[in-house]
Amino acid sequence: MKALPLISAICIFAACTGPTPAERPGETVDASTNATYQRVTFEGREATEMEIAACEAVGGEVQKAGLLGAEHCIQSLPDDGKVCTDSSDCVGRCMVSGESVEVGAETVGQCAATDNPFGCFQLVKDGVADGMLCVD
Repeated sequence: MKALPLISAICIFAACTGPTPAERPGETVDASTNATYQRVTFEGREATEMEIAACEAVGGEVQKAGLLGAEHCIQSLPDDGKVCTDSSDCVGRCMVSGESVEVGAETVGQCAATDNPFGCFQLVKDGVADGMLCVD
């Protein structure tokens, strides 16, 4: 029982220090630009006023997207257009740019412009073209 106040004090202190920007859940730092990105998601199909404000605060735009037409916070990514050979090189996805490439062919891609999860795209994985993927 005597340890309870000590544990409470430690928990309060830890909560006050908070994580550094790169440690926040869902936040990514692009090492080449030192720009941060934090994905904003909505609980329901329509964004609340607080969710809209959170989206706009990080430079996002609320848009209806996907087959169901639910609202999403769509943000530009800090490494848009950067040359990549794998999605680990990007904040978002590493995708073939332009015309599709034969699956299994060696290629380079470009980092996605936005975090919109919907649409058709061909990923680049470990410098090799993957199959076309359509998400809706």
